[in-house]
Amino acid sequence: QDIRELFDSVKKIIDLKLNDTQRNVLWLRDYEGYSFAEVAEKMCITEENARQILSRARKTIRETYKRIN
Repeated sequence: QDIRELFDSVKKIIDLKLNDTQRNVLWLRDYEGYSFAEVAEKMCITEENARQILSRARKTIRETYKRIN
């Protein structure tokens, strides 16, 4: 039950706080398992940009989760 609540909280944060680019990079990298090079190619961005976007998205998720819990 606790895992389900955690998942639901994180999903809500992703849906409400991340923009489309952040959600897409997060999805491709963390859920689909693509490398940064593959994410960059699919998103038409640089590898470094993909890394920065993912880092900022994760930070937003962490900080928002801490604030609401």
